[in-house]
Amino acid sequence: MFSHNKKQNVTSFYYKMYDWIEIDFKYGDGVPSSRITNEIILQSEYKVIQTGTVWQNGYVTNETTGRKLGMSVNNKGRGRIKVCPPKFILGNNAQEVSIKETFHLFEDLSHMIGIDLGDAIIRSLDVTHTAITDFTPEAYFPYLCNQTGQIRWQLDTTLYYGKNGGNKKNSKKFYDKTREVDTRKTWGGRQTMPLELKGKELTRFEVGLGNHRSTSKVIGQDACLGHLFMEESVEKLHNHWLDSYSTIPKNTDINFNYIAGMGAKEVQDELIFKALANYGRINIENEIELAYKMGAFKDRQSKYYAKKNLLKAFEDRATPNDLMKELDRKILGVEPLWE
Repeated sequence: MFSHNKKQNVTSFYYKMYDWIEIDFKYGDGVPSSRITNEIILQSEYKVIQTGTVWQNGYVTNETTGRKLGMSVNNKGRGRIKVCPPKFILGNNAQEVSIKETFHLFEDLSHMIGIDLGDAIIRSLDVTHTAITDFTPEAYFPYLCNQTGQIRWQLDTTLYYGKNGGNKKNSKKFYDKTREVDTRKTWGGRQTMPLELKGKELTRFEVGLGNHRSTSKVIGQDACLGHLFMEESVEKLHNHWLDSYSTIPKNTDINFNYIAGMGAKEVQDELIFKALANYGRINIENEIELAYKMGAFKDRQSKYYAKKNLLKAFEDRATPNDLMKELDRKILGVEPLWE
């Protein structure tokens, strides 16, 4: 069975890391054994015409919580498992489960189907933490600014950052966990907010590694399920999650100061800085992008210099808003929870 190396916690804030895991596993060369198929409640079957591969798709239910995980097998010796560990184990994913609990979930699945899943290939992985914040998540969005090389967009109460035209699967995002629990229906019906979290503002920061390649790049080797429970790999995933948050620009508050004898030019500059700050860094960046799309700049370089000049005060003189200081404390102060 895949290994579990325990690490002691070192701060007062902890998080449980994995909210979504999707793996591919091998079970043989032909049709799946009855030991596997007897455990799956089949929902559908489809055939890939080009290859002749036949997939049987279904789910396994946790009788305690009523929640399900997806399991599929084909006639070419391959299988797939898709699961939200906290939802399957606890019945909701407003709460989070420890790394050890997630380990035992896959250990139990390995025993159930008679296959060691430790070498299963990771297809998709979400690394997350839900912070109990002072305000609703949307209150923080105006201070989470545009990041170079990333597309920033908001959909309802979720703020996304991503590449490739806004691919949600390989994005990082902030969203209102309270609202999602209260409104979203999943396998097993709607979730119920745990009593200890009722009335709380829950801001989740989630980093999606939407394919095998992206997970392997972070871990530094061909990513398999067993890596998720090894100290070195957990540390790398944790640091990637922290870096994904830290690289988002957050300096928006500019301090102003009128000094005796500073002169008309200096006063004028202070007024311009104040006007820019009141308009907001995000609004300035959005206006520059709109101007570029409408052909106001002759080339990208002109847009770059305009943006550089207008945002100079934010880069040189601004500090994070108080809301960002709170969020920094609650995101950057966490460590993985093993037990």
